[in-house]
Amino acid sequence: KRANEAAIQVEKAALFPEITLGYYSMTMQGMGADDVQYGSGVRFQSFQLNIGIPVFNGANRARRAAYKINGTILANQSELQKKELEQAKLAFQNKYQNDVLVLKNYESQVLPGAKSMIKTADKQLFKGEINFMEWSWIMQQALASRLDYLEKVKSYNDALIQVLYPTIN
Repeated sequence: KRANEAAIQVEKAALFPEITLGYYSMTMQGMGADDVQYGSGVRFQSFQLNIGIPVFNGANRARRAAYKINGTILANQSELQKKELEQAKLAFQNKYQNDVLVLKNYESQVLPGAKSMIKTADKQLFKGEINFMEWSWIMQQALASRLDYLEKVKSYNDALIQVLYPTIN
């Protein structure tokens, strides 16, 4: 945005007249163009004054207008990106809050249930009430619950990182 504003200022400055002043001094030795012999003590001096007045400034005005339009476009894009970031942050906050509820449910009901299943299945296998196939099926169910819990923890951590990231920068 600043570069765009600077470009507008440059284009405005191009509308002002340009004045340059020059001074020249030199020495020639030998025969001059006017058939006169010149020595090293003779100096030739001149002055020059230039005034540049911008006459055709339609292109300059068009560039300034284009820079102004570009500035508006940049401002709109910036606002759009801010809104998208806010929406993404809100979505991750909602996901985070949902994940907190899911984790509480797992920690209060699912994991204790899985632990109870393992304990009961171990006792039943030891007493001979179930066979190894039934025991392994119960273990698979309990371990699947634990694995699902770990996936929920990862999802929770990812959402937490996304919620906190904008505040870190």
